[in-house]
Amino acid sequence: MDKNSKILIVGAGPVGLTLHRFLKKEGYTRVRHIDKSMTMAQESRAVGIHAFTLQVIFKELGLQEEFKKRGVAIQKLVFEKQGKILHSLVLPRFLCAIGQNITEEILGRDLNIQRGIECVYVDEYGNARLKRQDGLIEEDKYDLIVGADGTHSIVRQMLGIEFSGKSYPQTWSLKDVEFDHPITELQSGLIQLHEDGVLLFVMAIGPKTFRVFSNSPDCEKYLPKDIRITSTYWSANYHVHCRIANSYYKGKCVIMGDAAHTSSPVGGTGMNSGMEDAYLFVKALEQNGIKDWAKQRRRYEKNLLFWTDTIYGFMTKKGPFAHLFRQFVLKYFVKIDWIQKKLFKKFSRPF
Repeated sequence: MDKNSKILIVGAGPVGLTLHRFLKKEGYTRVRHIDKSMTMAQESRAVGIHAFTLQVIFKELGLQEEFKKRGVAIQKLVFEKQGKILHSLVLPRFLCAIGQNITEEILGRDLNIQRGIECVYVDEYGNARLKRQDGLIEEDKYDLIVGADGTHSIVRQMLGIEFSGKSYPQTWSLKDVEFDHPITELQSGLIQLHEDGVLLFVMAIGPKTFRVFSNSPDCEKYLPKDIRITSTYWSANYHVHCRIANSYYKGKCVIMGDAAHTSSPVGGTGMNSGMEDAYLFVKALEQNGIKDWAKQRRRYEKNLLFWTDTIYGFMTKKGPFAHLFRQFVLKYFVKIDWIQKKLFKKFSRPF
């Protein structure tokens, strides 16, 4: 695609910002980037940066060291049941735990984002209709429109692209908190298993701040009794989904990130996979390979969603037999070296 092509990016989350930075880096001069929100993320939201994202994508953008400096290096995952360790998994490459608000701050630095502008219509021919907060409607035509506008993507909806999959019945909860004393080491993520199929995840996202989340409506209920929360910075309840778009492009429009695929928190793949979409898209754009990019990314992410869904089902299935089977797998099976490497490669995309 010509470097003077007129490009519209809809959505200024981590995926849209990653795309914008790479387009700018490659010399695309006519990029318009909009978001209906007046501000970037104020909450931590997605918190895990995988090895490929950190050591390839952010390195190419010259941002790797800042992410490493401002994040927490998670080097180990500890699986527990009733305070007893079932397995400790040392990660081949560390996970960088950092709030999405900080991720967006770093990625969005020096980028021209037009906020308070909502996309209300697009079509496959590159036509777009944008609405300002004062009600003013703009209409324009673009050589490329990119929908990086999340699970409820207006770009995907306007193009009539089906979003196939399912929603999980569980209500999830999360809290960003400080404890009266650390529940786990800063460099260790904790995963507790409960007999009723409830999982509790705890991970440091700052020197004193921990992310607690669970597939139950009240994650605090499952914390150890000797732990007391002294400060709560953010809390939320939400539902998770396993869905993928039937196509990632149509005419002059493409979708990526949560607009194209969304999964459970298993493996922490969602935001990372979306930023990888953006990174590989710009590589494909240089070679006019958008169709190949769309097919390859959808094939990869369809497989990834299969595995996240399978492991999610395994980890949350209720009943005494399922619980005993989980304990056996985590205590004996996951200790096997080649299985650990295969799982890590599947979710963290090492290189």
